Amino acid sequence: MNNIITQNNKNKRYLPHEFQTKIHAVQMYLNSGDISYVCRKYHISRISLWRWIKKYDGTPESLIDKSHKPNTRHPNSHTNKEIKWIRDYVRRNPRITLCELWIKLKHDKGYKRTITAYIGL
Repeated sequence: MNNIITQNNKNKRYLPHEFQTKIHAVQMYLNSGDISYVCRKYHISRISLWRWIKKYDGTPESLIDKSHKPNTRHPNSHTNKEIKWIRDYVRRNPRITLCELWIKLKHDKGYKRTITAYIGL
């Protein structure tokens, strides 16, 4: 096992377990039934092992991590048209303040959101 933390993994919240570790840990638990031993041997938590066992259907592919990206946009997120308005105003006037931008959007485009709605853009 590779115990070196690389530069790519430095900014992650956690270091994900390797695919082979998941397979071996689940198979060892299914053969022995001793969860404490498996968790100590592979340095994993009980919760992770239970989650992997629940996902495991007999094929190694069932333990592959899936994407966490949502399939749809949040219902309150800006529309593409609103994002274009904001970017156009900021591109034309890079020193515009948030208050000025909000007032222009509200007056010129009929913007219905609050003043703090686009701070994250």
